[in-house]
Amino acid sequence: MTLNQAASSAPRSGATVYVVDDDASVRKSLERLLGSVGYRVQTYGSAREFLAHPPAGSSCSSACASPAQACPSFSPPDSAT
Repeated sequence: MTLNQAASSAPRSGATVYVVDDDASVRKSLERLLGSVGYRVQTYGSAREFLAHPPAGSSCSSACASPAQACPSFSPPDSAT
């Protein structure tokens, strides 16, 4: 499937795409690309940031204090950098 085919069949009627990536340029590029075909896009720089601001009406629980509680298999990378 080409990008044009995907864009023409995309469910753009108000659908929101959540982009989580630690690279700001990747977030911006995806935001522009997805926005150009009609999606609303919200970007986050980390899983923690996303989980700290769960989308309204989602199954993400705002009662969770950490991503590890929300997703037991979540294991953040070492912050040795």
